[in-house]
Amino acid sequence: MSDLHTFTYHHLENEWIWPGSMPSRLSGNDSVPIADYGSSNVGTMKHVYRKGLDMRYGRIMQAIAGVHYNVSLPDDMWHALREMEKATNIPFNDYRSTRYFGMRAYGTLFGFVASGLLAGVGLGPIVAGAIYDSTGSYDLYLYLAIALAALVALLLATLGRYPDHE
Repeated sequence: MSDLHTFTYHHLENEWIWPGSMPSRLSGNDSVPIADYGSSNVGTMKHVYRKGLDMRYGRIMQAIAGVHYNVSLPDDMWHALREMEKATNIPFNDYRSTRYFGMRAYGTLFGFVASGLLAGVGLGPIVAGAIYDSTGSYDLYLYLAIALAALVALLLATLGRYPDHE
């Protein structure tokens, strides 16, 4: 992680990395630039999409974000395991997901994850806005987010060892 931070800071020019998901004080909607992804079709599409988000929610809402580090095993390893188990009849993504979570738990976990993400995406900004309107600060929202993250970490720690499904 230290190497990643060092590399990133050495390659940023006139930008900063903000370590939290909530922005610091901003000077209004126009103080947040819309991301520029270049002039390719994909870049233009991404830019136009963010202009639409600006019109719907404002740029400050887009500044509330997070940097996500996904830790997963390389696809080459999963392909090799799939061949060793003679499971090539199972689509690759399904195979990988069921090996991470177990076949029986796959649907249940996906349902809970999708529901939780949708609830968080829908309620997060509303709760943050209500707290800001009441207190004039996002501090309480940040403390609640930290407490919920700690609860999730505690629950994950109680899962125990992955069962052997042989």
